Amino acid sequence: MRSIRVCCGCSWREDAPRSEFDISSRGELGDTLIEVLVALLIIGIASVAIFGAYTSSILGSVQHRTMAQLDLALHNVVEQATSEIQLGQTPLFQPCATVSGTITTPSSPSGLESGNLFYGTNNLSIPLKLLPPSISITLNPVSAYAPSTQFWDSSLATWVLPQGPNTCPSGLVDPPQMFTAVATGTGGITASVSFVVIDPSYFG
Repeated sequence: MRSIRVCCGCSWREDAPRSEFDISSRGELGDTLIEVLVALLIIGIASVAIFGAYTSSILGSVQHRTMAQLDLALHNVVEQATSEIQLGQTPLFQPCATVSGTITTPSSPSGLESGNLFYGTNNLSIPLKLLPPSISITLNPVSAYAPSTQFWDSSLATWVLPQGPNTCPSGLVDPPQMFTAVATGTGGITASVSFVVIDPSYFG
């Protein structure tokens, strides 16, 4: 009977040359080129997915921050404009007034703002240094939004357009006024808000 010697997962016949091994251990064979390439492909796909998610997260964060800045800018402008037009000690309210103009905040605290916002024939004093940098606020008509000025027609129960600068539609006398402000920030991101003012004499 022939005897078989076992050596750590390999075996040989006693009568066979010692160089003729029967390798049975998978771990001693190593990985094939195809297996290595498949592993690299899987790692590459996973890396691309992770990088894409990371990039989307960054872009989303930037857009969210810009929108928050625009909302803050619009809130400040509307609050200041409403105060000057309707609530101040000497209100600027004018019957059938329209609005116009654009202001741009400075890009740095030491910079200077540019432009003006007008209500009727009056220049609104908006404290731009309290607003985020590099933001434009416009009260000009913008086609993508509601017209900058509209008047309330109680007989039609709807908002109507002025006939011209500082001119009410025929038949309206000192109606409530609605204005739309549009803010534009970094990357062309925009936001808008509408606000209404009425004749302060209505409050007595």
